[in-house]
Amino acid sequence: MSRWLSAPVCVVIAVLFAACSSQSASDADATTPSASTRVELGIYSGRADPQWQLTAEQAQALDQLIAALPTQSGVPASGGLGYHGFSIIRSDTTQIAYQGTIGPSGPKADTYRVDATFSVERFLLDTGRGVLNDVEIAEVTKGLASQH
Repeated sequence: MSRWLSAPVCVVIAVLFAACSSQSASDADATTPSASTRVELGIYSGRADPQWQLTAEQAQALDQLIAALPTQSGVPASGGLGYHGFSIIRSDTTQIAYQGTIGPSGPKADTYRVDATFSVERFLLDTGRGVLNDVEIAEVTKGLASQH
């Protein structure tokens, strides 16, 4: 008789486990960083650049900032040594925010967004403050200040 009682108990436990695990997965989605938007600070040559993930809220705010900017024809700015922009990396695109421009990466870019106040670069710098060290933050801040 105890064998028959254990089967329903196992089913109940399995159902409860499934319900708990699906709830905790949705809770985790609300608090974990978005895997769809990664930022890389272009600052080094010969060593790995710092990278971090944006949360879903940060990615949405970034999209709104970029969408509000005017579009211009031409080739966006590109950098050399030292601070050379933020790469916004998504599964389907990579954009570069540098010197008040936001454009697709690669040589075929023929339009870009104009960001006269450097709002996107400043926003991305703020999102990276937990990852970036003081020297990296100072280098970007100096690069942004020299553009005004």
